[in-house]
Formats: sequence, structure tokens, C-alpha cells
Amino acid sequence: MIHKNINNLTSLWLTAAKPFHAFMEIKTFNRVAINFSDWPNRLWEEPQIAISDGAAIKEVLLNSATELLFSKWISLENDEHSLADKLGLTLKSTQIGMSLSLQEYTNNTQTSKLSFMKIVSVEHATLWENIFKQCFNYSA
Repeated sequence: MIHKNINNLTSLWLTAAKPFHAFMEIKTFNRVAINFSDWPNRLWEEPQIAISDGAAIKEVLLNSATELLFSKWISLENDEHSLADKLGLTLKSTQIGMSLSLQEYTNNTQTSKLSFMKIVSVEHATLWENIFKQCFNYSA
């Protein structure tokens, strides 16, 4: 199930990259780099592939015209960031939600506190754009 979660996330990155022809396969990993955007701009390997070429990963990260984030799928308990340390990388974020087994998830609609608003003005659109950037720490 975790592989399905990861596939869902990487599919989103690929969908965002498609109109800009911003996806590239490099050796054993994938890259999405959109030079005018902060997102998704990622470098990742397929979850079933063991990381084998750390030097190539570091080379792509250092030589990219667009700042890339390297996403790895191994659990923290099994790795403790050893690859990141070897490559001189620092941890930016952890996607805890990707480790949730969807088979164990139950959606209790009685306690759901989501509400949906239709954006009907430029002011509201600007407000939500700014909130989004703050939530995900994207530059203006």
C-alpha cells in the first residue's frame, strides 16, 4: 500500500511536469525540474530500487539550474539519513503521511471539520495563494 501512496505522489509530480516537458529519467532515478516554479522540482528513485549511485545523485543536485529536493522512500528507522549524510545533504522535511497504511485508515465524516469555499474574487485568490506559499514554505 505504501508503494501505491508513493506512486500517487510521484504521479502528481509527473502531471505537473508534463505541460512543460520537465520530466527526465537519469540512470536509476527520475527528475522533475520546472525552472520558473518552486514545485515540484524533485529527484527520486522508484521505491523498489535500492539507491546505488549516490555520486550521480549528488552530481545532478549540484549541477541542476533549478534547485531540486531529493526524495527518498526508505523509512527513517532503517536508514537514519546515512545516504544524505554521505552526500552532504540536509533533511528538509519528512513525509510522515506517506507511511500511513490506507487499509487502516477510516474516514469518520461525523468528526470531519473540512469546509469548502468557492473563490469568487481576486482578493480571495491572492489570499489563498499567499497562505499556500506560507504553508509549504515556497518563495514569493
